[in-house]
Amino acid sequence: FLKHHAFDTVRDFRQMACEHPLIDEEQDPDRAEGCDDACTVKSFCDWAAERPDQPFCAVIWTAMTHYPYYTSGPERQYDLSVNQNGPTGEMFNRYLNTLRSADDVLGNLFQKLDSQGLSDSTLVVVVGDHGEAFGQHGFYGHAEGANDETLHVPLMLIHPRLFHGQTSNAVGGMIDVAPTVMGLLDIPLPGVWQGRSLFATDRSDRVYFYFPYHGYLYGYREGNMKVIYHAVADTFEVFDLAADPGERHNVAAQYPQLVKAARPRLAAWLQYQVGRVKAYAPGLPMLYP
Repeated sequence: FLKHHAFDTVRDFRQMACEHPLIDEEQDPDRAEGCDDACTVKSFCDWAAERPDQPFCAVIWTAMTHYPYYTSGPERQYDLSVNQNGPTGEMFNRYLNTLRSADDVLGNLFQKLDSQGLSDSTLVVVVGDHGEAFGQHGFYGHAEGANDETLHVPLMLIHPRLFHGQTSNAVGGMIDVAPTVMGLLDIPLPGVWQGRSLFATDRSDRVYFYFPYHGYLYGYREGNMKVIYHAVADTFEVFDLAADPGERHNVAAQYPQLVKAARPRLAAWLQYQVGRVKAYAPGLPMLYP
């Protein structure tokens, strides 16, 4: 996959000298394809040091926070009793340990950038590709539901001269991440891109999402209102995230006009996306005609 995306250099566990393998091949031979995230960051820093005067664009693809959640060193037992109405249990505790390890690794990355004189000239983008559920709505992992514990991902833009700890309430999707970075670098966007910079003043406040893994879920968020359409069951869920951030109360019955407008809106969005896929990948087998 990566070799077809114009990277000059691709390094994985096979090229990294790492004393801490992520997965023990004897324990899990089917997944023995990663190493400790600290080794991945070290490999990046070694690579950047080889060309100190050259600009670069690099992707550090971490793995330890992905299920089944790998940790480095002994696990810490957190006091989960303070997490009222939130997830608990051994698996969640392990997940917190992986987040702690990821935080340590990120700190190591910034220390290395500082020591190599790269901090002022490097924009660091930290983003997750999905959230993670721990039973809040009856499922675990990230492939079943369209609730925010699965949809909401971290996005941090870090540069000592551009940002100083600000936060933004802009609602965006994955398609907006690359346009945001391009905007910060003052590079024009390709006309075919659908996403827009999260800093753009004329961006839409509506963001669509789609889950193909569990009954075909389609939806969008606009402002504080979130709509989920269960295509197989032909039912809607509507949540007011301002009043109900945990998405515990389906208020679809209280917003009949919103539900009525959502059906053709989602259908139009779906057909538009299908048309784009057909145009860019003719011959690709499609679920829809």
